[in-house]
Amino acid sequence: MGRDVIVIVHAFGGSPKKFWYPALCKHFDSEATVIVPYLPGGAAPVISEWLSYLQAIVQEATTQEGAKLYLVGHSLGCNAILRMLAAEDAAATLRCLRGVLCVAGWLSIDEPWLEMEPWCHPRPDLAAARRTLESLGARLTLLVSDNDRFTRDHESNRREWRCGLGARSVLCPGRAHWGGRKQPVVLSELHRLMGHEGEQGDEDAEDDAPGNADEWRGADEAEGEATHGPLVESPVN
Repeated sequence: MGRDVIVIVHAFGGSPKKFWYPALCKHFDSEATVIVPYLPGGAAPVISEWLSYLQAIVQEATTQEGAKLYLVGHSLGCNAILRMLAAEDAAATLRCLRGVLCVAGWLSIDEPWLEMEPWCHPRPDLAAARRTLESLGARLTLLVSDNDRFTRDHESNRREWRCGLGARSVLCPGRAHWGGRKQPVVLSELHRLMGHEGEQGDEDAEDDAPGNADEWRGADEAEGEATHGPLVESPVN
């Protein structure tokens, strides 16, 4: 039986050692192969380079018979995953895909800077991405916050993911841009996608700020405590 494969696609300015990626790797280490590639381009990421790199990573990681692939994106990483799903050969490249978790996902951001303009305009082809998901029988979950300064109109953002992509949408108050090192909701939602309904993240873990608060243009600021629980909305068929 093939091993589960989790590929984490990091945010702009991210790396395998930043944000909540190390905690997720440690959590799933004994039950899955977890890969966090350091994507090319640094502060000037190029769409074609990211997609080529990710496609090669996925193909190499899913050669084992029966492998099940789960993609986890963070911010820009979510945009990259949608573009992978919309690619002409996506169904073949992602043939092992079973689930996608997008954390702080967006289709465009409120005030894109120069390096982000190509990622916002044109936006990913949602219809093509949704066709790939449906053809593979893969589920998509979106995690967003109500105080993310890159997508202030979080309700419109959620609606587009639900209506355009058939995503299950989870709104978690006070998570900002999901930059903290401990994100129990990410763990529990990934377990859910993998069919481990009873598994939960470390709900008692404290959320702390990454080492350099100036990185990601302030996106990884320390996040306040949530005042109430997540709000879940089902996909729109």
